[in-house]
Amino acid sequence: MSKQANKFGAAMPGDEMEPTVAKPVRTGRLLILFDEDATAAGMRMLTRQAGLRVSLAGDEWTGGQDAIEIAASSQAVVYQHTGVAVASVDPDQMAAVSSASAEVGSPILATEVEEEVAVNPVMGIQQADESATWGLDATGVLQSGYSGAGVKVAILDTGFDLNHADFANRTIIHENFITTETIQDGHGHGTHCTGTACGPLRPRKTDQRYGIAYGAQIYVGKVLNQSGAGTDNTIIAGINWAIEQGCHIVSMSIGGPVSAGATYSNIYETVAYRALRAGTLIIAAAGNDSRRLNKPSVINPVSRPANCPSILAVAAVDRSDKIAKFSNGSINVDQEGAEVDVAGPGVDIYSSWPGAKGYNTISGTSMATPHVAGIAALCAEANPNARGRQLWDGLLQSLRPLNGLLARDVGAGFVVAP
Repeated sequence: MSKQANKFGAAMPGDEMEPTVAKPVRTGRLLILFDEDATAAGMRMLTRQAGLRVSLAGDEWTGGQDAIEIAASSQAVVYQHTGVAVASVDPDQMAAVSSASAEVGSPILATEVEEEVAVNPVMGIQQADESATWGLDATGVLQSGYSGAGVKVAILDTGFDLNHADFANRTIIHENFITTETIQDGHGHGTHCTGTACGPLRPRKTDQRYGIAYGAQIYVGKVLNQSGAGTDNTIIAGINWAIEQGCHIVSMSIGGPVSAGATYSNIYETVAYRALRAGTLIIAAAGNDSRRLNKPSVINPVSRPANCPSILAVAAVDRSDKIAKFSNGSINVDQEGAEVDVAGPGVDIYSSWPGAKGYNTISGTSMATPHVAGIAALCAEANPNARGRQLWDGLLQSLRPLNGLLARDVGAGFVVAP
């Protein structure tokens, strides 16, 4: 494994050129990690020792609303494909869960406090006289003979504009994990990321091709609201759903700030590790908390959950192969998995956008991430037996070196299409 241990977190890195480094906001709910094959025993323990009424989110579950409402009303919801429960607990229940996890042979491996997440994209300027975006040109997508056909790609984000003309003939399989909204994207971030990863070969209302895996099957999980905010609960619910649907790739332009010296989340890492074994590769944004143009420059650590060893972390570069001024780096060198893995196009990226506008140009490691996810889909089509860790390794084999840039900033190199 290139990041052998674990990765963790859940949040969308604020896509902004001059970001303010925020501190995590905790919701008060609890993330509970069960031992492998011990979900049923863990559920019984939560009921017996903490008095929680537990609900299972599984194949019969019809939507994210049930999970969030249960967790918000002093109950617990269990995502069986990830082995994680999210519970709203009072102090006595918190103590009971902690005591239960300390028992010898306990089915509860770890607990963490849930955090909120948010995203805030910045607008940019796109060259309008090109037949395709600079990102597709730079990554060799235009020369690729693959389309991602037969590959399932999940984008966990702010939803999607189901009325977008460029996707009129595409089937969009979707699930909503935000109780107060529909799947319709009222923010724009999710539609933009979906467009980059899986947009059409020939858009209907623009002369520029902006999408990579135009033949892939699109799965959209709405885990952030129209303000670009969500929680670990919605993100873990989205990952659970993507695994349940058999998605080969999960694109998460999501991240939360990490302090110097902090380690990854054991729960997110375990979720990602289990996903890899199930044949699902999770790709996440490294985050936009740095201020590289400051004097002195400020480079902040890779965000959570991208700082997990089992999640592929993506940094952003511009069309001149320069590291984006906001892109986070491998600062927590003593923490396993805290490094950037690869880089992709992330500055002035043109893609689909909701409503009459149709298209927009924004910047962030969030924009680099769906480039890598789309190219991973091309690799998955080219190598039908490569899934999970094998797909990760195959993606790394075709990278282009970024001469003059540090591995701290761009990992093993710039992603290239097969």
